[in-house]
Amino acid sequence: MTMTRSQPYSPLLDRTLKLALEYLDRLQQGPVGATSTLAELRQRLDRPLPLEGREPSAVIEQLVADAAGGAGVELVRQRVEPAGHGVGGERFGGHDSPPRSTK
Repeated sequence: MTMTRSQPYSPLLDRTLKLALEYLDRLQQGPVGATSTLAELRQRLDRPLPLEGREPSAVIEQLVADAAGGAGVELVRQRVEPAGHGVGGERFGGHDSPPRSTK
């Protein structure tokens, strides 16, 4: 069996997708606004970077735990959902298109 370039990342990406989908599934039952203050979020997220690397899945799990309560339903609806529904204008895939010739 030949290993593709993406296979080593599959377990991490699968877990990250699962966490994201769990978050989206909870949006309808959760509070509309953030439940953590900015100070609380900063306190949880403000830590020195480790001198040695960590298991990627542990980093994702810690980030999810630390960011909990920081984005309510309205923030997701206003900021995240519109970006995921097609791209209008002169942009494609997040990159600016090259200028058109005026000649």
